[in-house]
Amino acid sequence: MVSLISVDKRDVVARHILSLTIFTVIPFFLDKVRFTGYMLPHPLIHLVRLKLQTNSSTVSPVEVLSSAIEDLGNETDYLTEKATDAITKWKKENAAGGMDQF
Repeated sequence: MVSLISVDKRDVVARHILSLTIFTVIPFFLDKVRFTGYMLPHPLIHLVRLKLQTNSSTVSPVEVLSSAIEDLGNETDYLTEKATDAITKWKKENAAGGMDQF
């Protein structure tokens, strides 16, 4: 199955991360994804065309994309939680020294 998905107004990093996540991070779909990539029709047009091809008739490209977005959301939540915990810990450890910079 092949699917062309257009995404409007996303930056280069988000496109690249999503493309890599679809192809490499999701172990369940690893053997079912044949190709993933994106293209920009023109640098001045904020539009991304994501091409996603699966080699299985049981898994649709939209299902793979949905799982990739969910996986990225979970990773982002985890990183935000760890960063917040580290900042809180740093503030507690350095509160007595008067060096509260955050």
